[in-house]
Amino acid sequence: EDPLSALTTSITDLRGQRLLAPPGAEWIDYTVRLPASPPLRPAPPDRPTLARFRVHGGSRPAMREAVAVAHLVRAALQARFGRRNEDEVSSVFSGRAGDGPRTDQHRHAHYLVTPDADGRRVCHVAVWAPEGFGPAEVTALAGLTELRMRDADPLRLALTAIGRTEQMRLPSLLGPARAWRSLTPFGLPRHPKRRGGREVDGAVDQIRRELALRGLPEPERIEPVRGAWLEYRRTRPGRSRLEGPRVVGARLFFSEEVSGPIALGALSHFGLGLFVSER
Repeated sequence: EDPLSALTTSITDLRGQRLLAPPGAEWIDYTVRLPASPPLRPAPPDRPTLARFRVHGGSRPAMREAVAVAHLVRAALQARFGRRNEDEVSSVFSGRAGDGPRTDQHRHAHYLVTPDADGRRVCHVAVWAPEGFGPAEVTALAGLTELRMRDADPLRLALTAIGRTEQMRLPSLLGPARAWRSLTPFGLPRHPKRRGGREVDGAVDQIRRELALRGLPEPERIEPVRGAWLEYRRTRPGRSRLEGPRVVGARLFFSEEVSGPIALGALSHFGLGLFVSER
């Protein structure tokens, strides 16, 4: 009845009445569609964009350690690059420019871990950089033959393919397909909020936003996928596991065929948030 009085009510008075908002206030939800981001600029035609390694050895890690494996591959490639280039740092492998992260975060290398036939243990690692690998990065990739793991025998790696994604036939990883499902869990980049008893900026909203930021089409629908997602490592080695993001699994349906790789969300450069095609 008195809007001005309601709007000038002090926070102390509201808390005394156990209210979160002035009397008469109500939340009104609205949606703003993100403008579609332009597709990632294609790599120069002479630069490969994907290298794939086969992982050998009886002590191959479980898929739930995908982030740790991706972290080791990144470190090993950076070390090889530095040794051959007077300790320089590859911005393609590292995702860094000088002392800080690059601003075009999704053009540099993603380290994508995929399993063997039964889905339990790591079988392949793909290093994918939409901007492409220069000659020095290709040399480092070609020379990577093992990963040294803490308290375990070294893993042997064999480079089985290197080239451009559009020239490779890896249908599970690259599609094209209209339906894609989580292989590793999607890590939410932000904490969802609750307003009026409802979740706002939840997993589906964040997946749609991640797709738009990568220039991928808006999906027709997104469905949750049950899985043992909480068993996956959600932080890089050396960091507290309490820092890990909330994780979910999902299935994406598009109105047209979409090409991969599709890696979204927190730690998507380190093996999380990887989707594989369903044909």
